[in-house]
Amino acid sequence: TAAVAVLALVGVKLQVDASYRVQREQSAKEIYRELLNISIANPDYAAPDYCALKQSAKSAGYESYVDYVLYTAEQVIDMDAGWSGTMEQHLQEHADYLCSREETGDYAPAVEVLLQSFKKKNCKAATGC
Repeated sequence: TAAVAVLALVGVKLQVDASYRVQREQSAKEIYRELLNISIANPDYAAPDYCALKQSAKSAGYESYVDYVLYTAEQVIDMDAGWSGTMEQHLQEHADYLCSREETGDYAPAVEVLLQSFKKKNCKAATGC
């Protein structure tokens, strides 16, 4: 009976872990879908003219949009590291802004690595304002 109890505990643990992974995956995909919806609703943020935006009343909204892109990167890369390329493509449109930022924030290590790599590749070519 002890062996059956141990097997039952192991089975429960495996089910809980699987349920947690599915929930994390679903949550990350929902966050990514929301990023796409926000991008469609705000094309000025998704494909910005950063120099014009930073001088406008929309600058705070744009900065929040980029923070949401980075938050999305954190969530989807944490779920699956294969999302790094997709999220780096999202960051391409924001090179001028990201390269002008000194701090990166308190992101997960994978996102910090993504940002460092992104800046190393893109900040030399960023036009700035």
